[in-house]
Amino acid sequence: MISSRDETDVAPTFDSRWEEIYAAGHQHNRWPFDQVVSFYHRARPTGDSRDRPRRLLEVGCGTGNNLLAAALDGLNVAGIEASPTACKLALERLSEAGIVADIRLGDFTSLPWTSDSFDLAVDRLAITHTSLEGAHLAISEVHRTLKTGGLFLFNCFGPQNEGIPELTDISRHIHTSELTGTLEGVGAVSFFSEAGVRDLFNDTSWTFEAFQLVSYRSVMETTALQPNAMLSEWRVIARKLPR
Repeated sequence: MISSRDETDVAPTFDSRWEEIYAAGHQHNRWPFDQVVSFYHRARPTGDSRDRPRRLLEVGCGTGNNLLAAALDGLNVAGIEASPTACKLALERLSEAGIVADIRLGDFTSLPWTSDSFDLAVDRLAITHTSLEGAHLAISEVHRTLKTGGLFLFNCFGPQNEGIPELTDISRHIHTSELTGTLEGVGAVSFFSEAGVRDLFNDTSWTFEAFQLVSYRSVMETTALQPNAMLSEWRVIARKLPR
């Protein structure tokens, strides 16, 4: 379902440029992202327990490409998205596939689900598009809504990206809209060093199941304007510890 909450008050941490992007027909991803598929396949129970329902939440679910793949693979899915256009398209996409999904229009810093609701949670480069305060709030909310032992895939931008202004020193975190290249026009973005990522998880009861830097991967573009687009990101899997 889509929340009836007033769209103008949906997400104080949400940059309205993302609504413009979705409304213009951009970022309507068709296929799931590989790190998300790998995550939920690794986390699924084995043996007879495979038939037990598993609830997965995606924060910043966009137009539903990751949720659709997870649902078709047998997971019970929910998502939250602050763009009304993307939220509507996500619901339509899953409905057309015959899937009943709990998709809400709202802010990922205030999740509309009760505590201990989900087995798995996914953030694929959504929280990285808010402020440091917003990121702390969002991760705290994911922690609240995960069941004990639940796993969280957190994916954010690392300290070296071609869109960051030159000579920027990222000791822990920066939040900037002065971006170029592939990140130009998406509003303000947060970039984290390893220490900055660990800071995000220090104020909640988490333990790192895996902690991997997708190491300063050079993405070679075919256009003359972007011959060497340098992108780095963190992919973190964290487990919620018992209270």
